[in-house]
Amino acid sequence: MKTPRTTSCSEEVVDNIHHCHYFCDDLLGEILSRLPIKSLFRFKCVSRSWRSLISSYEFQTQQRLRNSLGCFYRFQPHGSPAQEPNYLCTPVPDEEPGDDSIRVIDLRFLPNYPNFQTIDSCHGLVLCLNDETDPVTYFVCNPLTKRWVILPNLEKQWGRDCTAKFAFDPSVSPDFQAILVWCPSDIIVNIFSSATGKWVQSTMPWQAEVTDLYPPGASMNGNIYDVGFPSHVLSIDLKEMNFQVLELPEELYNGLVGRLGNFLCYTSNDGYVLKIWVLKDSSRNEWELKDAVVLEDLEKKLLQPICSKAWCEELLCRCQHPFNPLGFHPIVESVFLWAHCRIFRYDLMNSRLVEIWRHDNCGELGLSFEYSFTEYSPSPIGLERIPSWGQSALLLL
Repeated sequence: MKTPRTTSCSEEVVDNIHHCHYFCDDLLGEILSRLPIKSLFRFKCVSRSWRSLISSYEFQTQQRLRNSLGCFYRFQPHGSPAQEPNYLCTPVPDEEPGDDSIRVIDLRFLPNYPNFQTIDSCHGLVLCLNDETDPVTYFVCNPLTKRWVILPNLEKQWGRDCTAKFAFDPSVSPDFQAILVWCPSDIIVNIFSSATGKWVQSTMPWQAEVTDLYPPGASMNGNIYDVGFPSHVLSIDLKEMNFQVLELPEELYNGLVGRLGNFLCYTSNDGYVLKIWVLKDSSRNEWELKDAVVLEDLEKKLLQPICSKAWCEELLCRCQHPFNPLGFHPIVESVFLWAHCRIFRYDLMNSRLVEIWRHDNCGELGLSFEYSFTEYSPSPIGLERIPSWGQSALLLL
C-alpha cells in the first residue's frame, strides 16, 4: 500500500493557482505575497508571467521583504589575510527574523574569493572591488541569484584613491551605473552604464570648498551624494552630469550621509553627541535636526559595558568615539553604529539601542583594524539578462 504524499501549505496554494484558468495580477500577487520568501523565489520558474510578477519592482517593494533587509560587514586586523564578508540580517525594529527571512547569503561564488570588498549596494545588486589586481577590478553581483559580471577596465587608471558609488532603479530601467569620483585637481567622474558597456568621463571645475571626499555616500533620485571635507556634500546629477555643493549644517565630525526613507540624511559624532540631520530642501540648503543623542546617555542604555576587556575599555576612552555611524536602515528610521567589537542599531522612533552583532573574540582585532559595512536588500531583480559586453565574464549558478 502506497503511503499518501504529504504536501505543504505553500505547495497546495501553488497547485490550486496553477490549475486555475485566470487570475488577475492583483489577486495573484496578493496570494503569492503570503508565501514564504525562500519558496517565493523558487516559484519564479513556474511560468513567465509568474517570473515577471515576482521580479517586478512593485512586488519586491511590498512590506513582506522587510525581514530580509541586512548588510555585509567585515572587520579585519591590519596586515592579516583577507577575511570573508559576512551577511547580517537586520529585521525591522519590534520584529524578529522568522523562517521567512533570508538569514544566510554566501558569497563564495564570486571570483577571487575572499580577496574583494563590497563597496555599495542598491536594490539587490552589489558593487564589489578587487584591489589586489593590476589594474583594479570592479564587478557587480546579485548575491541572491548568484550572478555576477566583471566591468571593463578603464582606459586610464586613477589608482585606488577614489570614491565608488552604484546606482540601480529597476522601476525606471533594468540597467545599472557604476560611478567613480576623484578630486585630484578638478572633479573627475567616470560613469559605467550597463546599457552601453562603456565608461564615460566628465570633468567638473574644482570647488575650493571641497578638499576631499569621504565615503560612504548615498544614491537616490538619480543623484549620488558624497561628504566632502571639511563641511560640504557633493551632489552629482547622473542624467544631466552637473553637480551641486551643499553646505553641511555643521562641521564634519566622524560623519556620513545616507538615505533615510525619501530624504538624504547626515549623521555626525563629535565624541559627545550623535546628531542626525535631514535635508529638507536642497535648493535652499535647508537641514533639519532630527535627533541629538548624548553618547553618555546612549551607553547607559546598555546592560553591560561595550567591552569587558581592560585594553578595549582603555581604547574606547581614548578615542571618545564609542558609537561610530556605519549607515542608515533603508526602510525604517534607524541608524547603524559600531563600537570596536559590536554593531548596534539605534531606532529614532523609540530611542532604543539594540545590539545586532558582536565579535566572538574582540582580542583578535587588536588596536588597528579596517572595517567595511554595506547595506543590502535581497532581491531577484537585476542581472537577469546577459549583457553583450559581459557574456564571457558572466557566471550563472
